[in-house]
Amino acid sequence: MQVALADEYEVDGYPTVYWFGSSSASKRLFPVRGNHKAAQIVAWVRRQLRPPSVKLRAAADAARVGQKISSGAPQLIVWLPTDRWLLPPLMRAAANVSERVDVSYTFDAQLYTDALRHALANNGGSAQLAAEAAPQPPAGFIVVAHDERVRLMEPLNLQAVATGSGDSEVGVALEAALVELVNASWLPDVLPFTEEYEDILLDGDVPLQLVLIGSPQVLASHVDELRAVARMHRGHVLVVYADATSHDSDGLKEYFGVDADIEEARFFGLDVRKEIRYATDPQLPYMKSDARLAAFDAFLWKLRQGSAPRIITSEVAPIVSNSHSPLHIVVGNTFDEIVLSTTSDVLLHVYASWCGHCKKLEPYFELLAKRYAGVPTVTIAKMDGTINEVPTLDVDGFPTVMLFTASNRQIEAGADVEMNLEGLAQFLESHAELPIDTSQLNIKDEL
Repeated sequence: MQVALADEYEVDGYPTVYWFGSSSASKRLFPVRGNHKAAQIVAWVRRQLRPPSVKLRAAADAARVGQKISSGAPQLIVWLPTDRWLLPPLMRAAANVSERVDVSYTFDAQLYTDALRHALANNGGSAQLAAEAAPQPPAGFIVVAHDERVRLMEPLNLQAVATGSGDSEVGVALEAALVELVNASWLPDVLPFTEEYEDILLDGDVPLQLVLIGSPQVLASHVDELRAVARMHRGHVLVVYADATSHDSDGLKEYFGVDADIEEARFFGLDVRKEIRYATDPQLPYMKSDARLAAFDAFLWKLRQGSAPRIITSEVAPIVSNSHSPLHIVVGNTFDEIVLSTTSDVLLHVYASWCGHCKKLEPYFELLAKRYAGVPTVTIAKMDGTINEVPTLDVDGFPTVMLFTASNRQIEAGADVEMNLEGLAQFLESHAELPIDTSQLNIKDEL
């Protein structure tokens, strides 16, 4: 009922849950997809009630943030100079990442060292990391429940320090470095296609994905390669694994045309934002590990550049000699050949088998095809838009009627076009580029 209010706050689905803080900039949207259980909503609300970052005050705090993480939010611990001038940029960074991690800070060198020591001891971290830790603030590390588990923030160049100014180059660099550390670390290198990560995979900040579908045994045989390639393209591509034996992946298997009982690995590229699927080298499952890793890397660079080969869904092209109708049937694989021909103007009806309006149009297109059957400069055609993909064709709904001229202009029949025999004929003839020999029209069969 509150349409204007829904438009103002960009509500485009239900349920939608917003959190409104004390300032207009603090509005936050709860990621409903995959997170609609009561416990998850309560945890999210509690997170909104907390400050973006809390101060470590005692040895017990250092031990707490450095404990073993088996699940839940990662921990980000930051060591700041004692004069506090970098606290504002820390708080800005914490506000940006508070949905993903719990952030703590300290001005005390000993507390920071103790927290790092506990984190390494409890999470299987390398002792070498302690030696690599920055000897002076600002510094930080993150503790996660996967992969390397403990990661250090990249050291900052302190030559630009301007004491007392949180907007100095170091302040800006600290904010960026902390956000980058969280974004690069809070997710596993290889993500399972499960409800837990559904919102990230389908609506997250990174739309490009490398998808592996196979059994758990298949994943185990490829996990090292997948982690390696994920780190090569971290922040640009998500590497996703779907268990072919699980019902969680049923929709994904159907989307890529994969059976549940497949024996070998199947790899695909995906742009979830554009809803485009990409094909990988079919020999990938059979390559040696080094060659496969190089092939993964090359494919993901093409995916990022938009040059990876697309997967086009298409019906099998009909045999022309078996057709008793002058109405051309177009499929995905014959679209360019028939519709983009430069020797004729093509009137195309894009339909769906379940569409009632499309069924009402079909007799008119049959009659149009008969009328113009003897005119070599005109082609009347139809295509099922639900099972044939054409990258260059943008169809918002069914039916869609478009004229493709000989110079490949696309003209869609709008609301002003009468969707009957004469209305469609007038639309065709008023926009056609090639001459139409009216002496060749077959009108008598329409009487």
